[in-house]
Amino acid sequence: MTFGYNTNITQGYQAAHLGNIFSHAENLLNELVEKRRKAADRHLVFIAHSLGGILVKEVLRRSQTDPDREIKKIFVSTTGVFFGTPHRGSLDWASFREGVAGVAGRLVGMDMNNQVIHALLPSGPELELCRESFTTQWVTRGNSLVVRTFQESKGVTGVRWGGFSQLIVPRDSSSLDHPNQRARTIDEDHIGMVKFKGRNDRAYQMVKADIEELVENNQAAKKTRDAATSLGQI
Repeated sequence: MTFGYNTNITQGYQAAHLGNIFSHAENLLNELVEKRRKAADRHLVFIAHSLGGILVKEVLRRSQTDPDREIKKIFVSTTGVFFGTPHRGSLDWASFREGVAGVAGRLVGMDMNNQVIHALLPSGPELELCRESFTTQWVTRGNSLVVRTFQESKGVTGVRWGGFSQLIVPRDSSSLDHPNQRARTIDEDHIGMVKFKGRNDRAYQMVKADIEELVENNQAAKKTRDAATSLGQI
């Protein structure tokens, strides 16, 4: 399943989409529940780039606290991979608002509404709420929540403000600072880090290996759970 969300400001005279991170996350959560009706216990591996990682964390927060059993299963079933997610925003973005708008446009290849731009700032409530919630969830889930993080190593060509080029998502922002996190660097900028050059691309091979590991872990966990269920029925 692939999920996209509209962050346009305007298109000529057409009205802008005014959704914020919370409304986009609610849409994603509802779509997931609908897709999983016939396999609600199936494990989930999220692969999220940039703001997509913030959406995933908000989906997990909503899922964990929802009284609906099927919605709550989203949280219990999840492992994930983050690409350049701004977990803490960036202090530079707060100082250079015009730069933020330009960079935010590059994050998704288009202009963005002010609510989404605000979510990228360190002062944005979405970032803080999602970060605190996800930290608590990781403690709750322990080793059953496996996270792999990939970080950019180059600034985006042509993105300049304040007289210098920088990483769009700095390392301290794209890291979760958790002992079980495995964080690695991809030799690309924020946009290029998810555009692999082919199967022999080193970044592709790293990501592929991590996804395969997550899937294998999930399959092993399912076998263990099924075996325990069978023993309980004897």
